[in-house]
Amino acid sequence: MAVAAGATTRRILGIDPASVTTGWALVEEGPSLVDAGTIQINSRKSLDERLLLFREKLGELLVATSPDIVVAESPHIFRMSAAAALYQVRAMVLATVYDHQIPLHFITPKSAREKALGNGAATKADVQKHMHQLFHVKLGEDAADAACLALAMLDELDAYARADA
Repeated sequence: MAVAAGATTRRILGIDPASVTTGWALVEEGPSLVDAGTIQINSRKSLDERLLLFREKLGELLVATSPDIVVAESPHIFRMSAAAALYQVRAMVLATVYDHQIPLHFITPKSAREKALGNGAATKADVQKHMHQLFHVKLGEDAADAACLALAMLDELDAYARADA
């Protein structure tokens, strides 16, 4: 990915949201992994408490990482019991990123894996392996998924730039 002279390197914050463990990864063009980790919320707390703590911690992460763009995974629901919590977490992501005036995009897991790995059906283990090979660091499942989202967003931005050229 070439950056024009005088242009700054784009910083993409990928977020794999969940109500207990949210993965995140900050990726710059190159690509290079700047940092990655998880936001951990005590599962013994009520959902309302977890959501408020998540929003607070996400806000702190946005200030600490200063991303140009945030990309989050669109919820994929396998159990209806998880649907309400995941959509509330998504709403917290939307509100928090909006409050920080940072562009936000949502990408499905399949689309992110297709763009970043060339295989939309890749497993979480495949994503971890690919991120390890690319960045030479072992990432946990959630942080690896977040890095995959950031890479997919970089790919999408490059596609837009090529189309505009």
